[in-house]
Amino acid sequence: MSNDDYKTVRVYNETYEKLREIKYISKDNFVDILKKSIDEVHREIKHKEKR
Repeated sequence: MSNDDYKTVRVYNETYEKLREIKYISKDNFVDILKKSIDEVHREIKHKEKR
């Protein structure tokens, strides 16, 4: 992927530590972990919106 496909995201230190722990346990990379989480939250929001 080109650099145009990437954005910088800032998170609190506490959140970053949780992300590192998830990475260690799941053996996924940060991008995949964040993508899964964002997809899940997005799905929930869309589901609630349809009600």
